Amino acid sequence: MMRSIWLAVAACAAAGCVETEERIDVRADGSMRIRIEAKGDPGDLADGHPVPLGEPWRARDDATARWVGAMAGVPRDAIAARLASIGLRPDGDEIRLAVEATFADAAAVPDRFAPAGTPYRESFLRRSTSLEVARRGARTVYTFTRDYHRRDAWIDRHFTRVFKDLPEALQKRLEDDEAVLTDREWRTVATVFAGAYREAAEHLARGALLGVYVDGDGALPLAEHRRIVGRIGDAVSGVVTVDALIDAGRDLQRRRGGDAVPGTARIERLEDDATDAVRRALAAALASSGLDARVQNAIRYRLEVRLAAADHTDDLGDERFRVRVRMPGTVVGGNYHRARDGEVEWRFKGDALTRGAQRLRVVSVVE
Repeated sequence: MMRSIWLAVAACAAAGCVETEERIDVRADGSMRIRIEAKGDPGDLADGHPVPLGEPWRARDDATARWVGAMAGVPRDAIAARLASIGLRPDGDEIRLAVEATFADAAAVPDRFAPAGTPYRESFLRRSTSLEVARRGARTVYTFTRDYHRRDAWIDRHFTRVFKDLPEALQKRLEDDEAVLTDREWRTVATVFAGAYREAAEHLARGALLGVYVDGDGALPLAEHRRIVGRIGDAVSGVVTVDALIDAGRDLQRRRGGDAVPGTARIERLEDDATDAVRRALAAALASSGLDARVQNAIRYRLEVRLAAADHTDDLGDERFRVRVRMPGTVVGGNYHRARDGEVEWRFKGDALTRGAQRLRVVSVVE
């Protein structure tokens, strides 16, 4: 639910990095060939769909073909076991995957790399593509646009705000690799963050219930809405206690100092338990809400989409994107970062998507 937020504040734990390169050849007839290549740890490449694995995409080499055969459709909780079955570890040596596909026009380009039928597919990064072809006198003008849609990093914003509300001296000690916090300091930090976890859980609950009012018939009374939100907050408070956070923080601090301790394992288990508590509490509260079973299922589905989207947004934060486009004719303008040998290029990091969509645009002319 709130993967790595406490880690980032208390320990600055290292994370893997995926590098994705897209090469798009736009043809004069409006068709396009797209090649996708991604490099990273096996665990990172197996999660979040950094490369598309299903039809119409085809593997460009034998290693990618073997990967597709083994990893396509594997649920998140089975990734480690499936990687082990093909002799890989999630944190093993960097590998490279490469796929390609040809499309008759921009409208045929899938807007997500996750294959159709993937659970909660709408939670993954969306890329939309368009190509406008216009005749201007004796010339044909091509305008290519590719949008990488904004990601809502609400969890990161929430916990960052909570961290910034701590006394400045305590913030500095948390960020200092050499600092050893006192029992009183740990209790102060853990008390603040225990409340923040509850607030985040209640925010998730409100988001899941929102569809009843904006998409449904408003059948949920406000008193019942408050009851469900409060029940979910209580469930998370019962898991993410002050003492549990103190123990996790001390583990992280000792790991930072180089001691052989569980390190991030305790906080990861705690956050997984909190997520499970949200699911159970929501299901139990809905069961006594009087809502139709289909409405209850829709609310639970909405919760899962929000959880998956939060995890994926966190994973995208340190990814690096490089996009190259070759246009028909002569490039005359656009917002690209560089142009070379008839090809234009953009580069950006995944965390840029939490600040707004990235729109790539290039215009060429054929005469």
